Amino acid sequence: MKKLALVIRTVAAWGITLLIVFPLIWLVLTAFKTEQQAISVPPQIFFTPTLESFAEVNLRSDYLLYAKNSVITSVVSTLLGLGLAAPAAYSMAFFRTKKTRDLLMWMLSTKMMPAVGALVPVYVMAQTAGLLDSLTALIVVFTLSNLPIMVWMLYSGFKDIPADILEAARMDGANVWGEFLHVIRPLAMGTLASTGLLCLVLSWNEAFWSLNLSSAKAGTLATLIASYSSPEGLFWAKLSAASLMAIAPIVVVGWFSQKPLVQGLAFGAVREGASSMAFLELRGVEKYFGSLRAIKGVDLSIEKGEFVVFVGPSGCGKSTLLRMIAGLTEIDGGSLQLDGRDITRLPSSKRDLAMVFQSYALYPHMSVFDNMSFALRLAHVDKAVIKEKVTRAAEILNLVPYLNRTPRELSGGQRQRVAIGRAIVRAPKVFLFDEPLSNLDAALRGQTRVEIHNLHRSLGATTIYVTHDQVEAMTLADRIVVLRDGQIEQVGTPL
Repeated sequence: MKKLALVIRTVAAWGITLLIVFPLIWLVLTAFKTEQQAISVPPQIFFTPTLESFAEVNLRSDYLLYAKNSVITSVVSTLLGLGLAAPAAYSMAFFRTKKTRDLLMWMLSTKMMPAVGALVPVYVMAQTAGLLDSLTALIVVFTLSNLPIMVWMLYSGFKDIPADILEAARMDGANVWGEFLHVIRPLAMGTLASTGLLCLVLSWNEAFWSLNLSSAKAGTLATLIASYSSPEGLFWAKLSAASLMAIAPIVVVGWFSQKPLVQGLAFGAVREGASSMAFLELRGVEKYFGSLRAIKGVDLSIEKGEFVVFVGPSGCGKSTLLRMIAGLTEIDGGSLQLDGRDITRLPSSKRDLAMVFQSYALYPHMSVFDNMSFALRLAHVDKAVIKEKVTRAAEILNLVPYLNRTPRELSGGQRQRVAIGRAIVRAPKVFLFDEPLSNLDAALRGQTRVEIHNLHRSLGATTIYVTHDQVEAMTLADRIVVLRDGQIEQVGTPL
């Protein structure tokens, strides 16, 4: 019974597939017939192929002109669309508001509007601007018609990139362009490629606007196909040949684009003079989320080389306070001073701090070496110096054998050491740790805790460490800061 059901499903699947592709198969067969063979009744299945129709199309029409126009309009409109859609999708994905979803739905709804509804105003505007039968008009119209779907697709891809990876990039010194170029672009390459290919195909196949806004000079391959329909009737063989010549280039492009489209992207520094230690002071620091006062006037002084641990129950504000120090969350009140310098309003990359995130926040498309050297490369440090500093940090953390591996090839403990190494290479004045051991098992937590302790002793750097684990706090801290309901409840040294 099961075998019979399998056979039925297989036959049905092949039948549906054949039904779908039959028009294309018939198109190809007809293109290699003469006009007489193309209109014969009953249809000729077996015949001697001929290139007569292709030769007549080339003789009658300037195929290369139409093909060139199709290439220019589709490629330029796609690139222009990506250039406009990417910033819009970036802002919507990483700076979402209550209206973001509504805006996206409105944009997408414009794609559902029949093109004929906008024909008259678009035609009049093109005529007034002297752009009828011009590539410029087609490029602008193709771009605008595809823009909503491009924004939607890029938004869907961008929003899946973990925010902490972008925050890590900011801590490393990347500006908005650096974020996009070095982090978002490689991580979202599949989304960018598929979006570009889809819109390339849509522009290539666009017939309505090509037929209504162009004729002799700016006609695309869609115009060429339409030219083989005349009042006297259809030239079936020539029409099939012209259609095959029109679709062949985009089919070839799609075929060779399969590999980059299906490839998945897995998500999965030591400065000279590190003895330059910091003095960090928080004065009346406050944070509001709407009407909620999350951080309530925190005052705290941290000495040079001190290891301070923030502890407290979930929701007490310890991670929020750490992110405010890092510059990832804005300070709404009070001030933050580092080594006598007010850094309250400085961006995170300018604060001379480095942060180790709970989720590691490693760049999955980069090797261990590239992850650790990223901030230095952004700062245009000499390659020899970068290699020296990364190698030294790798030696400290026993990461030398793994420098050429990607994060997905590492264990959780190794990833955490890479995240720490990335911070070390920068040699910041203050190290920030946001529950770095929470994703590790008990054995690895104990081992990594010892490594962090030894690292602090060897570097002597000022460190702020957030945890809810009392054992971590008691074994690592020079001082423990207990937080509750957004304020400091107690400060003291461990027993």
